[in-house]
Amino acid sequence: MSQHPHVRRTAMAGNVLEWYDFAVYGYFAATIGKHFFPADDPTVSVVLSFGVFAIGFMGRPIGALILGHLGDILGRRRVLMISILMMAVPIFLIGIMPTYDTLGVLAPVILILLRLLQGASVGGELTGSVTFMREEAHDKKRSLARRLCFSGAVVGVLLGSAVGTLITKVLDADQVASWGWRLPFLAGVVIAVLGFMMRRGLEHEGPPSQEGRSTIPLIGALRDHGRAMITAIGIIAFNATGFYLMFVYITTYLFSVVGETESVAFEINTINMAILAVLIPIWGWIGDRIGIHKILLISAGLGIVTSIPLFWLIDHHDPMLEFLGQLGIVLIFAPYIANFGTRMAFLFPKAIRMSAFSTTYNIGLAVFGGTAPLAAAYLIERQVGQLSPAYLLPVAAVISLVALLAARSPSQAA
Repeated sequence: MSQHPHVRRTAMAGNVLEWYDFAVYGYFAATIGKHFFPADDPTVSVVLSFGVFAIGFMGRPIGALILGHLGDILGRRRVLMISILMMAVPIFLIGIMPTYDTLGVLAPVILILLRLLQGASVGGELTGSVTFMREEAHDKKRSLARRLCFSGAVVGVLLGSAVGTLITKVLDADQVASWGWRLPFLAGVVIAVLGFMMRRGLEHEGPPSQEGRSTIPLIGALRDHGRAMITAIGIIAFNATGFYLMFVYITTYLFSVVGETESVAFEINTINMAILAVLIPIWGWIGDRIGIHKILLISAGLGIVTSIPLFWLIDHHDPMLEFLGQLGIVLIFAPYIANFGTRMAFLFPKAIRMSAFSTTYNIGLAVFGGTAPLAAAYLIERQVGQLSPAYLLPVAAVISLVALLAARSPSQAA
């Protein structure tokens, strides 16, 4: 089956939107915490704010169950339309909603509900895009389709970091703390409208083949592919922990713990995210030629032995050392993020692939990714040590390495 370039651009645009919207909360978590979770100790506000960030990930498995099921029953394109709408509404409401000073305890309650809806949206977006583009692509372009999906996710987070850089450069600290933090959320509405209009141009492909499917695809996945699902959750551990710790929480760490300015923290993260976005398609191309399993094993192994030394570089009030430390993480992490999704998805046959992939992917993100910034902030608050967040990375890398070694051969289903 051929795949028109418009289809690839449209699916990628959706990923950019979803991950931009979800990431900007993480970048401005410290400021959001002061508005919605006021406390005498600013560190407590940060911990509570990242607690809501983690709660948002609880919505991902729910979204994966619902949207993955609908994707297997109704078709991938319809679900991709739904996921954009589910993200657009919360991002707008977060951008305009009153804070604790106006609504009291109702403000954080509403924020939690909106984050849950965002999480449910993201729960079906990336896995739906990967499944859709991989299945729609011509055989010779399937690796390109996969790389575009994951590049789109990284570009979305990069865009959020770039917007954060711009805002902290143009506005002073008081303006950012007062109202400037709302601007990235309102800007996300523009991206949502563009993404929705692009996806309206997609033709509905109809439901996938019913062959080999139980009435509820996830039941079939749990019954017949339980081991593969556990393995898939383990495979994502290094990616989820590393991504949200080193590219979302890191800005908060740099200016709240290391003492860097917000603008410099955003600059460092934005540059390294741009490098990551360039490296992902390159490593996806390499993976197609030398084998993705081998690349994943090497990347996870490097993560075990280099994470703490690289984080030690970041823990210096020196922008160059901070940059080099995060760049080192980028170099060992790019091969993994470029290839782990394919290794996960094709542990499962096509009839239940979107349900199984979406569920395992989002459970893994909720367990390892959503909790990583919270755990890091908590360790800092408990004065375990400024390097304590670094301990999370090698542990996650070990989990993924074990899962990769235990993984069976990928499904040969197309």
